[in-house]
Amino acid sequence: MPFSIIAFATGVTRLALEGDLDPLTIEGLRPELLGVVRRRPTRLEVDLSRLRSVDARGMQVLVAFFASLTQIDCRITVTGMRDQPLKPFKTALFDAILNAAQLVN
Repeated sequence: MPFSIIAFATGVTRLALEGDLDPLTIEGLRPELLGVVRRRPTRLEVDLSRLRSVDARGMQVLVAFFASLTQIDCRITVTGMRDQPLKPFKTALFDAILNAAQLVN
């Protein structure tokens, strides 16, 4: 899976994903995502305009990545979602909101 990660001195990191995010490609991306979390960015800009598809495992890894960043007060902006990746993101976001609400109650 082609991807690019650019970390700026200002604390902003840009992540662009391309192609298909599936079990074969996620393993190469996972260490890079951990590296982003270790750098503790203040803001992450994610470009998904060239991402064709995301399977359930890829979505789990991305949601865990985003959750790790929110724990360090990183602001996340996601742009360029196409129709196919948008559906899993909506489902994952809905599940995350429900899970957070259950923790509070």
